[in-house]
Amino acid sequence: MSILSKKHRVRKYLLALSVACLFFLLLFLFRFELLRAGGRYLISEDETCRVQAIFILAGGPKDRAEEALALYRKGFGRLLVCTGGTVPADFEALGLPYREAEISARYLSRSGADSSVIRLLPEGSSTLEESKLILGYCLANGLDSVMVVSHRFHTRRIRSFFEKPFREAGIYLNIHGAPSSQYDEERWWENEYGLLMVNNEYVKMIYYLLF
Repeated sequence: MSILSKKHRVRKYLLALSVACLFFLLLFLFRFELLRAGGRYLISEDETCRVQAIFILAGGPKDRAEEALALYRKGFGRLLVCTGGTVPADFEALGLPYREAEISARYLSRSGADSSVIRLLPEGSSTLEESKLILGYCLANGLDSVMVVSHRFHTRRIRSFFEKPFREAGIYLNIHGAPSSQYDEERWWENEYGLLMVNNEYVKMIYYLLF
């Protein structure tokens, strides 16, 4: 190999190394903006409007039920429907066999909601199952406009399960995200709960995309 050829290879190597260093430097400098964008991507909400019923998905009874109750009190829905058939592990350990739907309903009652507007749909252990159960409930009860309340970082995945079947059934769907009381959504990476939420959402999105 000639000296000229060796120099050319060295220059190419140094150029590649410089580009790589620049890339990682930019990643470091803009790391917070990128992390913030990663969280924001998970949010896919609709403009809040009046519907016949507000459904509270399982998985975060306090935040989700609290947000749904606030929406109900502002006149955005006439019914509050609590979903979820799983008994949380902490409740099971204490011998309290309350399913997630029942926990949400109890929170609503304790917060002053009239029992006449609370409905229970104590089934489902995943977002996919809940989407099918809620659609069936709507069809059985003649509901043609509903709101689904979950955490804000959950809303994009909700849309992927709910939007098409509800549209095909002629049911208006409004997706609404409740803010988390456990982490700041604009700085989610600073909190364990935020890290778990974002990580789980991306893992689940990839899983359902592949399988």
